[in-house]
Amino acid sequence: MIQDEGYIKFNPSWNKSPISIDASLLIQLNEIRAQLQAKNWLGVLPNGIGFGNISIREKESNQFIITGSATGKYSQLKEEHFSLVNHVTIEENKLECTGQIMASSESMSHAAVYIHNKKIKAIIHIHDNNLWKKYLNKLPSSSINAAYGTPQMALSIAEKIKQLKTNSGVLIMGGHSDGIIAFGNNLDNAILLLQKL
Repeated sequence: MIQDEGYIKFNPSWNKSPISIDASLLIQLNEIRAQLQAKNWLGVLPNGIGFGNISIREKESNQFIITGSATGKYSQLKEEHFSLVNHVTIEENKLECTGQIMASSESMSHAAVYIHNKKIKAIIHIHDNNLWKKYLNKLPSSSINAAYGTPQMALSIAEKIKQLKTNSGVLIMGGHSDGIIAFGNNLDNAILLLQKL
């Protein structure tokens, strides 16, 4: 398998301006990241490529704050390590974001969830090969033919989210070996779903 993890495949429109994140939210994001890092669900591969990310919806819009590209190596993140995704056009593989760092390479997948279920407020994307193998096609799974970071992956996720009609759950990324998404009403809800696997 060709290693293409961590590479941005969407066409970005990037406004390199600072964004503001509420101090209490920043603390919570770092606390969740610490739990994920402790389980090796988020971090950095031996080749230096980061994996895993977190996002949270901005109010009632389809905008969301997401960890920036290549931030898996940091134990603590600051505002400059996050990006605000303003708009996504999945079919055209286009993404608009604001921040001092580019949005995560998995931003299209997060967008697919937020766009197709307005009640989902938070997403955690982890890597775990054992859980991925155990639950592939046993839990809701996107197409194994849709590669990570592509419009096809995002569209496959969107179809699953529409079918599920639930505000919280776990989805296996079929075409993204090791990739698992947990989504819920908040970050605590999402990480609890992962811990129960």
